[in-house]
Amino acid sequence: MDKLSLGDKSMISFMKVRFGASAAMRVALMAGTASLSFATPAMAQDAALLERLEALEQKFQTLEKENQTLKQELTTFRAESSAQVAQASAATQAGSAQAAANAAAV
Repeated sequence: MDKLSLGDKSMISFMKVRFGASAAMRVALMAGTASLSFATPAMAQDAALLERLEALEQKFQTLEKENQTLKQELTTFRAESSAQVAQASAATQAGSAQAAANAAAV
């Protein structure tokens, strides 16, 4: 993989913040990006710093995937719950109609 400059890393982080993440994560990444923007060129060449940035990006990507999975599970759960509520409501209405018919027949 090509080594990215610190400016490229900052832009990647900014784009991730811009196009999805929680508000707290956005603030943290923007603050980190801003602090790295003032870094000296010597720091940009530091291999350890680049490795840490790559590790943080990988963690962020993992968290984004987990977040997406949880959102999908929540959507599925809500749909199933809505279907169950609708089914219970229909059963209650049918029971009420049957009770009214029985009362009218008596």
